Formats: sequence, structure tokens, C-alpha cells
Amino acid sequence: MPNLQGSALRTERKRLSERSIEITLGTLLLIVVVALLIGAIPNWPHSKNWGYGPSTGLSVVLLLVIVLVALGRV
Repeated sequence: MPNLQGSALRTERKRLSERSIEITLGTLLLIVVVALLIGAIPNWPHSKNWGYGPSTGLSVVLLLVIVLVALGRV
């Protein structure tokens, strides 16, 4: 950081702190949908007895995404 004094130093610190990573609603929903898609594939031995749980969860999330897109939130 350059040699700054007083208010210039506070301004620089504020600028650096505002550079945080933002996770938008769309990004969060994309992560959840991908995780549910992977979980809905019953190819692995540990998930063969899960039944319709992952598929139902995926359907609920996709319905939520469709509603949010229709309302203009995403």
C-alpha cells in the first residue's frame, strides 16, 4: 500500500474492504442445482437406497428458480 496519510488512508482501506466476493442469488441457485443433479444420480452404492428424495429436492429447487425468473428476481 502506498504511503498515505489521514483521510486518504481511510479511503484506501474502505476501497480495499469493498472488494469482497459477492455471491448472487443466481450463483447460489446454480451451485445448489448442480449439487442436486449429482446427488440425483443413483450410480454410487451409497445412494442406491435414497429413493426419490434427491429428485424431489431437485424438482422443488427448479420450481423455485422458475418462479424467481418469472418474477424477475434472478
